[in-house]
Amino acid sequence: MSEELEMIYNSFLNNHVPGLWANSAYPSLKPLSSWVADLVLRCEFIYAWIKRGNPRSFWISGFFFPQGMLLLSCLFCLSKNNFWPTVHRQIES
Repeated sequence: MSEELEMIYNSFLNNHVPGLWANSAYPSLKPLSSWVADLVLRCEFIYAWIKRGNPRSFWISGFFFPQGMLLLSCLFCLSKNNFWPTVHRQIES
C-alpha cells in the first residue's frame, strides 16, 4: 500500500477528513462522518438546482465561496433593474 493510501486509511480509522480531500474541498472542522453527510447535502442542493432551476432561497453556507454568490446576486439585481450607480467626481481646475 502506498504512503498516501495509508494516510487516508489512518484518517478513516480516526474519523478525520483525509488531508488529500481537505486540500481540494470546502473548509470544515467536522469529523469525517459529519463531513460526508454535509457533502451529500451540498451535492443534493446543487443537483436540485440544476434539475429544477433557481430555488426560492439559497443555502448560503452550502457554497464553497459564498461571497462570490452574494456578489453575483447583487450584480444580477442591479442589472435587472437597470440601476448602476455612478460616482460623481468634482474636478478642480
